[in-house]
Amino acid sequence: MRAVRRCLICGEPKETGNGRGNGRERRDKFLDFLEPCEECREEYLTDGVLLVEVAEEPAGPEKIPALTGRLMVVTDEAFRRVFTIPVPPHKIATAELCLFEIMLGAGDFN
Repeated sequence: MRAVRRCLICGEPKETGNGRGNGRERRDKFLDFLEPCEECREEYLTDGVLLVEVAEEPAGPEKIPALTGRLMVVTDEAFRRVFTIPVPPHKIATAELCLFEIMLGAGDFN
């Protein structure tokens, strides 16, 4: 079975693969899945960080985070102000639902 990987941002096909493998390989494939296409990387991640919303509980025996489908790009400067960690090297980070709610103004800051 062949799988088409799509850019997380624009949805255009990136490459194909078989989508199988052991836990480690599946985790690597998940991380690769988060990698946007070159055009989106250049347009959005040159000065920003892609936040990908994930379910609070990882799915499956490999504990791979389940994507909710919501994305957000924040500037590098905003990332540094909000988080206590450095900007990730690949400029992609996962975030739980509660963080997205707070950042979108729907959450409770108290």
